[in-house]
Amino acid sequence: MKTEKVVRETIAKSQEQDRDYHAVISWIKDSAIQDCQEMVVVKDSINVQGFATTNGTKSMGKHVEQTSAGAVQKLEEAGYLMTCKTNLHETMFGITSQNHAFGFVKNPLTETGIAGGSSGGTAVAIALGYADLGLGTDTGGSCRIPASLTGTYGFRPSTGRYPQEGVMVISPTRDTVGCFAKTLQGIVELDSCIVPHSQKTEIPDCKSIRLGVDKKTFWHDVDSRVSEETNNALNRLEQQGFQLVEVDAHDILTLANTISFPIVLFEAHDATLKNLEQQGITLEEFLDQLKSPDVRAVFVDGIVQGLSIFGQKRIAQADYEAIMHKEFPQLQSMYAQLFEKHQLDALLFPTTPAPALAVDEQGMTSLNGTEQPAFPIYIRHMELSSLVASPSLCLPCGKTADGLPVGLSLDGISQKDPHLLAVAQAVDSVLSH
Repeated sequence: MKTEKVVRETIAKSQEQDRDYHAVISWIKDSAIQDCQEMVVVKDSINVQGFATTNGTKSMGKHVEQTSAGAVQKLEEAGYLMTCKTNLHETMFGITSQNHAFGFVKNPLTETGIAGGSSGGTAVAIALGYADLGLGTDTGGSCRIPASLTGTYGFRPSTGRYPQEGVMVISPTRDTVGCFAKTLQGIVELDSCIVPHSQKTEIPDCKSIRLGVDKKTFWHDVDSRVSEETNNALNRLEQQGFQLVEVDAHDILTLANTISFPIVLFEAHDATLKNLEQQGITLEEFLDQLKSPDVRAVFVDGIVQGLSIFGQKRIAQADYEAIMHKEFPQLQSMYAQLFEKHQLDALLFPTTPAPALAVDEQGMTSLNGTEQPAFPIYIRHMELSSLVASPSLCLPCGKTADGLPVGLSLDGISQKDPHLLAVAQAVDSVLSH
């Protein structure tokens, strides 16, 4: 139990520290501070009673929310206190959290590298100790990318596992509320509060756990430091008796990355209009007040005008329906068959191909000596789970020689979240030591 005195002292210290990090957009009102089970920070795309919801952009957040989002209500009913709304990549459409409206979220572990996004503020708030628990959202890596880059734990549950009402939306097919924590036990704690009647799974013996590993696909064109740390993690797991099963996921990941962005660009158009309607603002007002150049390009060029973004255009209704009718279920079938064929408990791979690199104003970074757009690099391994609706967990597996965190991800089978969390606890017991 956190006393009101402890809560007040923590918030005061965090407010002072955050002047340098821009992890937070708004703090709890002084009159609302009270004793609580635990403090939780919440991404500012999720409604919390008593706070405005800005979605990281200046045109929104004009009124205080009267009702909390469904996932937040579950935590509030259990005695948790939402202490602040955290910063994010403007409108959730990016992976750096370099927000021109509310400030660039700074990664406390590097002077120049990004914090990750879009839930970068939540990850940084956890890393800095503003709270031990946090909520974000995840469309295609928005919880797991910043967790990987800040050395925290990030969890995307199976799509549909958590209540989604009261949350800003990009892609209804893929969006979900997700969790952050300083420890894996914190993730388990949040999950059990949001889904209180979920059946728990005993932590299995490591010698019975089968982890699928595809070195040719998931380790291709990966930063050498990430490769070194994740390979070290694999060796430690194998030494402890985990069964590392060689699999071929190339065609699965290729198909996922082919259909992922077309689905998002198509669905984001109507989802954005719905978000704006709920906030009572027009599309013109929204576009006029966008501050981040990369986000303006996505919305004006890609979503409104249908121009090419990262080499892909917003597709027509018929093409979208064709993908959802054919490739989408085909991908889910291929993924399920991979698990069944090899009797896997989880698929294991580096969360991001690179650690926290510097990204310039044009969204470019350098990977293995080559200048490339940062967005495709960081989402490369993240799209699959959101398309097959599976749970996905990023846990820290080490740091590079220059002190940058490296994350390792475990993907499971849809709606088998308790099993994945149990497997992750066995894995984490090795890697965290």
